[in-house]
Amino acid sequence: MLNNRTAGALTGALIFAFGTLLAGPALAQSAAIAQANAESSSSVRVEVTELRRTSGDTVTLKGVFINDSDKTFNPSAMNKVYLLNTDNKMKHTVMKDARGKAVSSPSNNVKAKTRTEFWAKFVAPPQNVKTLTVVIPKFAPLEDVPLGQ
Repeated sequence: MLNNRTAGALTGALIFAFGTLLAGPALAQSAAIAQANAESSSSVRVEVTELRRTSGDTVTLKGVFINDSDKTFNPSAMNKVYLLNTDNKMKHTVMKDARGKAVSSPSNNVKAKTRTEFWAKFVAPPQNVKTLTVVIPKFAPLEDVPLGQ
């Protein structure tokens, strides 16, 4: 027979476990649709988690820098990232706001043994373009990345 204290603890544990099961998929990491190691270290990589058309005839790029090394990694400024449309031989640079500032996440160092998410906005290519090459300085070009809707 359970006393009130034991029953309360058991109920709390069950609620916590059930909540964790429900939240699990929502908290799961996004799967990479493209990835590349840094040119200077195989312990640092970039993963593109999303490249899709968004409102206002734009494209949003999302990804993560993963630093498994023992040193801080300094990625290039996000305004140096671009999309290469090989179908039309066009380079799409990061959009700029009215003050000339890149419409992107800030460029932060990635500390050792950590990961840092990033994003950037671009003008969308024509509707017939289905893949793009993502060029992030210090990494090999990520070719034929599918452009989602």
